[in-house]
Amino acid sequence: MTSNALFYQAGAELPLISHAQGIYMWDTQGKRYMDGCSGAITCSLGHQHPAVTAAMKAQLDQVAFSYRTQFESQVAIDLGDALVALTGEQLHKVFFCWQWLGSG
Repeated sequence: MTSNALFYQAGAELPLISHAQGIYMWDTQGKRYMDGCSGAITCSLGHQHPAVTAAMKAQLDQVAFSYRTQFESQVAIDLGDALVALTGEQLHKVFFCWQWLGSG
């Protein structure tokens, strides 16, 4: 298949994923794969988990994105509080960021 999208394995024939549920993903040929690739920026929460999907939809109904140097968001404040609490308050602050691992 020819594509203008760039992937890490340029030129390699990779499976084309059609859908996913739970820990599994299926390609367009019907082959099932266990998704164990959480990746550098994401974590594997499972696909189509009702609680995760509902939380994402609820947040999108309020605001999809706000830039952290210009605005605060209640969900970020709540997540920071929860993460500090999970450490037994060994952490006092958290900083949310992402790291681009690609080139260019």
